[in-house]
Amino acid sequence: MKQTLQSALITCFLLQIAATASAEQSDSGFLSDYSKLQTSPSSEMTRYYLAPDAQEKLGDYDSIMVDQPEIFLSEDSPYKGIKPAKLNVIAEAFRDNVIMALSRDYTVVEKPGSATLHLRLALTDFSISKNKTRLLGYTPVGLVYKAGRHAVQSDYQNAVRQVSLIDLKIEGEVTDSESSALLGEFVDDHSDVETPQTWDELLENMQHFGEVISCQLENARSGAQERVNCRAEDEPVADM
Repeated sequence: MKQTLQSALITCFLLQIAATASAEQSDSGFLSDYSKLQTSPSSEMTRYYLAPDAQEKLGDYDSIMVDQPEIFLSEDSPYKGIKPAKLNVIAEAFRDNVIMALSRDYTVVEKPGSATLHLRLALTDFSISKNKTRLLGYTPVGLVYKAGRHAVQSDYQNAVRQVSLIDLKIEGEVTDSESSALLGEFVDDHSDVETPQTWDELLENMQHFGEVISCQLENARSGAQERVNCRAEDEPVADM
């Protein structure tokens, strides 16, 4: 009986180590420190970290600088042959949709400055499969890259025609653009929606993601009684 109990305890201990190792392996390395991340069922972010007094500090910012997302292709992706030019178009389309949401409440800038946040993003565990696409009507992405929001969306549609999305995570961090002081970071598994089945749905989810970030920042600039639940408008804010 004693040996059985000891064996059970050892098994549980080994399973816990394996689970911890698996979780660590799933992190991309984009963030500087994953050990501070915590899980909250009431938060839009699957795992997040807020620096001490970040809620109050964020209220001092009125501008934001948004980097083009980095893309980390998953080792388990069935297809890994996507061209760099396509990745650039996909990343720029995601950035465009995040900016579209943030610009409603913040001035979006291209350079660091006072009262300016810096948002870094990454699409990790990026998993795709290859489609059978007829060449008729297909234009190489390098020939269609244009300026402007409508052009970005058009280039995006052309870039993703030959691949289907399977899975991804979104990682990000918010810092002061001048001092690089960390204010918050997060790892998000699909932002409380199902895994996007189409590229159009993913773009919509990225805009929603930008709206959530904007909402969280707006909460920081508001009084406790004015803060809302960023998952549902006009609801009291949930404790993080």
